[in-house]
Amino acid sequence: MNNTKMKKSIELQQEKDESITQLSAQFVHDISTPLAIIQILAKTLETYLPGILLAHQQLKNQGADTIDIPSDQLELLESSAVKIKSLTQQVNQAAKDYWKKIDQQFEVDDSSEIEPTPRPTNFISLEQPLNILVAEDDTIHQKIAYRNLSGRHKIDIANNGREAVEYCQKKTYDLVLMDLQMPILDGQKAVIEIMQLETPAPVIIGLTNKPLGHEKKQMLQQGFSGFIEKPLNLDELTAVIKKLEADE
Repeated sequence: MNNTKMKKSIELQQEKDESITQLSAQFVHDISTPLAIIQILAKTLETYLPGILLAHQQLKNQGADTIDIPSDQLELLESSAVKIKSLTQQVNQAAKDYWKKIDQQFEVDDSSEIEPTPRPTNFISLEQPLNILVAEDDTIHQKIAYRNLSGRHKIDIANNGREAVEYCQKKTYDLVLMDLQMPILDGQKAVIEIMQLETPAPVIIGLTNKPLGHEKKQMLQQGFSGFIEKPLNLDELTAVIKKLEADE
């Protein structure tokens, strides 16, 4: 095989590998939101179902005309929330394990090509009112973030990376929560543009629904301060921010 054919063969293999990686990332991304919704509904079921079943039993004991629930179905109902949560956690973990294997299989060390970007020197605390930008294309995750943060903080929502950059051009934010996979402009490219703006750099936390592999170091060099998994959990966000201050 001459050099031209060998080069072409390598390029085709690289394109194939990149396609597999992109499709795998999209799969993990797309399955995460339904799983998150199921988890939220399971928690709601776990909260309210025991009280409903108890009220039903009390009415039955009082002689009220209620629907009789067979014992096997009652047992199934009582354990349903726990089983649903367990199954969704298993599926979620399987998806993460799958992504780890894909990431390890096609890992490329390109960190030498990345110029480090200094992290923001300003410290923030969720205990103080903040200007926060949430860059997220999924309405479910937008609502979860808004519900968790809007009680104390001023929240803006960007539907994609391009909107996030435009928001940061017009306004100074203390904190940006950046989804990594979005249409028009993804989170990683958006952060690169935001860090090039003349406005003060915000603390940028990446929102992800897949484990980060070799690309994590690269994204930290580009301007991300840390990462948390979706859906947004306030305790996890607080822990990441406190760790940033402790590391300085």
